[in-house]
Amino acid sequence: MSENILLDGIKVNVERSGPLDGQPVLLLHGNGASWNAWALNLHHLGPEWLALAPDLPGFGESDAPDHFYSIPDFARLLWKLVEGKRPVLVGNSLGSLIAFEMAAQGEAAGLMLVAAPACVPDEMDPQLARLITWFDQAGVPQIPNLKELGLVTVSADERILTLANANMARARGFLPALPAIWNYRWEMRTDQIRCPVCLVWGEQDGLVSRSHLERWQRALPQASTVTLARAAHGPQFDDPEGFNQALLAFLSELRSAGRAGG
Repeated sequence: MSENILLDGIKVNVERSGPLDGQPVLLLHGNGASWNAWALNLHHLGPEWLALAPDLPGFGESDAPDHFYSIPDFARLLWKLVEGKRPVLVGNSLGSLIAFEMAAQGEAAGLMLVAAPACVPDEMDPQLARLITWFDQAGVPQIPNLKELGLVTVSADERILTLANANMARARGFLPALPAIWNYRWEMRTDQIRCPVCLVWGEQDGLVSRSHLERWQRALPQASTVTLARAAHGPQFDDPEGFNQALLAFLSELRSAGRAGG
């Protein structure tokens, strides 16, 4: 079910599934995507969870802000979606950094980082640089070869490619979001993370390499790690069965640890 919610005067489109009194699981998509990056996942969480998958401002059916947000700006805005709750935060790529910052800002039940970039200060990541070359400076998407760039697997279903291309074509926030990604100093926020963390990485990811995963592992030694051999940069749609299994296992662990139900 889709609804439009006003957050600080910005219309944010949110897809939801599950009981309104369920514990929120906030699913945050990556750059160039929309809520439907989670279309194969949000209906599989079980009856006790309320899945919320917003279009980030500047993406999908949500309004674009007058000035584009930093990662902390995104996080502060999205906390308003789950005010008074203790959500499980799940993010892919750009969304993983927003989820991480949300966990640093407030009280989360758990945090799952999916294909999370771990950029190094003052260094342009070569994979990100390759992607930028597919877009002109006016911000008009020139649809890239997603398989060539490692954003989807070589064997990706054509339906996934069609959906990904449609999202990319209307991603007004793509170019403005790039500086937010590489300027975010995530490594200075790790001591603010007080909840269980799970790292998810696709072995075929051509954008976020294993070195990014290893940086997260060093910075968050308490985190568990799930690697999916059949997934690239979007494990949740590259390998939905494997990803859903990992997410359900993480939610179950949170419930067993007494972190669910708030």
